[in-house]
Amino acid sequence: MTAAESLPPSNLASLVLAHPPAWAERTALRQLESSLTYAGLRQCVLACAAHLSAAGVRPGSRVVLLIENSFDYVIALFAILALGATAIPLNPDNSAAAVSAVLADCAGLGCILRERTRAKVDPASTLPCLLVLENAFEDNRRRWYSSAAASPEETQPDALALLLYTSGTTGRPKGVMLTHANLLANTASIVEYMQMTAADSTVTVLPFFHSFGNSILLTHLATGACVYIENRFTYPAKVVEVLQQVRPTGFSGVPATFYILLHRTNFLQHDWGFLRYINQAGGGMRVETIQRLRQVMPSTSIVIMYGQTEASARLSYLAPELLETRLGSIGQAIPGVELRVVGAGGQETAPGEVGELTARGANIMAGYWNDPAGTAEVLRNGWLHTGDMARRDEDGFLYIVSRKSDFIKSSSYRISPGEIEDVIAEMGGIEDVAAIGVPDTLFGETIAVCVVCPAERFSAEAIRAHCQSRLPLYKIPRYILHVPEIPRTASGKKKYYLLREQYQGLEASSS
Repeated sequence: MTAAESLPPSNLASLVLAHPPAWAERTALRQLESSLTYAGLRQCVLACAAHLSAAGVRPGSRVVLLIENSFDYVIALFAILALGATAIPLNPDNSAAAVSAVLADCAGLGCILRERTRAKVDPASTLPCLLVLENAFEDNRRRWYSSAAASPEETQPDALALLLYTSGTTGRPKGVMLTHANLLANTASIVEYMQMTAADSTVTVLPFFHSFGNSILLTHLATGACVYIENRFTYPAKVVEVLQQVRPTGFSGVPATFYILLHRTNFLQHDWGFLRYINQAGGGMRVETIQRLRQVMPSTSIVIMYGQTEASARLSYLAPELLETRLGSIGQAIPGVELRVVGAGGQETAPGEVGELTARGANIMAGYWNDPAGTAEVLRNGWLHTGDMARRDEDGFLYIVSRKSDFIKSSSYRISPGEIEDVIAEMGGIEDVAAIGVPDTLFGETIAVCVVCPAERFSAEAIRAHCQSRLPLYKIPRYILHVPEIPRTASGKKKYYLLREQYQGLEASSS
């Protein structure tokens, strides 16, 4: 019996190690001029696993992965999983302090990194470096990926596969515990509703250490498809060039991804007929962006999705044929997931009534690492309480209103920042906008908006006048600020808490 044949299908590593023989010479990964077949990937994973096993990695061990999107990342990830250990992927661009905080929290066995990121690990830390990789894949292939193969370990479906630290819209990242069963269930569901096959391919610009990027990697490897890794989104024109050269069947992004491509490159000048689909998650996409994408790619399916790290990635999607008639909706539950909107007492709300979105399914996390109180707060009676306020229409389609923690509480009103942001975004030249509540002696909180646009296009008076024409008096911003950027998480979600901290003294400074 081969190592792949002995691998139980309950182990996520089976996506790579137990692929059908017909996929062996298919291309699994591409980056720049390099490529790796499914057979080559499998061989590298098993060899890497042998080194990790020799270094002491055992079932249940926790291994930190501090590497950018690359062949090396994918190999190390599946090598960890094949041994029944838990992978803890971190952003290699994080500060040393942020990395140290996670290392202290997760109590890992060791880490896999590159020499250039070694400084991110506190010298005082006792966490050993299990593998220190070179920058060039071929160098690592000769050193780490060409030895005898390890034998994969038996893994229970409820064993911990990934410990994903959330980007932190609240400022306090939590370790989300995702099991093999969680991730396999979500992968199968996404493959089903996206109708993915071995004929698919993607160019990915999203980080694998985040749940959205991780889901792209898993779904493509689960179907024998090809993942082209592109890490140069800092130069968005280069991404457009690569997309035109590679001609993938799919492309995924957060709202900012598509906004940047539309406004800072020649994206609109190209033919995109080769794209079977594009999909988006990580926050609501502006109506203007959806409309422009529809104009430039009329034959491409645009799939709007919603999810959370706590749900292994995905909870709902809007079928592309409903995009025009359900504009602004996150759609309905993906296969295998139940979604409900509930009131404060836990009862399901009536259509049109705002409540908290809750979810149940095999993809829901096991809990937060070392945080039983936080786990109990969001996992109640088998349901994940997402913290997102939503409403459903008469036909069961869902619409996100705001994060529960981001509502602005002014006088007796609870105001969704999204409603104000959408109105301001209607104005020409607005690149990004965030509405926040700031302390106010009279009303408790009052509204401040942070606007990103060219300096010559910024006019607080014009923005206020536009809001007055479209919003009731209590939703008119008191403060209108011109800012260079809106801070966002790796998944593209706005970090409102940072803006609230930065501008909490507006009342005092303006008096």
